[in-house]
Amino acid sequence: MTKEIKTSIIIKAKPENVWKVFTDFKEYPSWNPFIKSLEGELEEGKKIKVKTSKASFKSRILACTKNKELVWTGSFMFKGLFDGEHRFILKYNGRGTTLFEQSEEFNGVLVKAFNKKIDGDIKKGFEEMNEKLKEEVEKKFPYSKKKKTRKYYPKKDKTKDKPQSKTQAKTQTRTQGKTQGKKTTNHSKNKQK
Repeated sequence: MTKEIKTSIIIKAKPENVWKVFTDFKEYPSWNPFIKSLEGELEEGKKIKVKTSKASFKSRILACTKNKELVWTGSFMFKGLFDGEHRFILKYNGRGTTLFEQSEEFNGVLVKAFNKKIDGDIKKGFEEMNEKLKEEVEKKFPYSKKKKTRKYYPKKDKTKDKPQSKTQAKTQTRTQGKTQGKKTTNHSKNKQK
């Protein structure tokens, strides 16, 4: 029999910051309510020792891609009895947030017997861990949404372009007309020479 549980949470931080906290296993006892300790190297094929709030077991790392994914597999007592493939996936959403997914697929003859435990305690443990990870990451790497900055454009001085009274407007128009007329005649004289 096969059974899968999936949980996820959005964390207001980039994947690299989530990864830093998530893979700092020495700090797990201070914030992680589900996985109490994890020992070993994060390399494909390497063995790790995992201690949760309910059990301890040895696992083998199937995949490890920095800032993106960690997958391990483990068995209870011996293979085929109660096996699990535990996945942690980090997906960048843009705008400085990350979707953190934690899931596990269980296989073996005891899966049916542990069905209620999987849907109850184990899923609850995943969700609690996700929440605490979110708190820890956002505490260590405070989220700051970049504000759009506006360019400053000084206001035009409207008094230069706009006359203040009718008399000034007539005077300004006459002055402009005389100046433009002289320019035109000067150009025509230059062309004739």
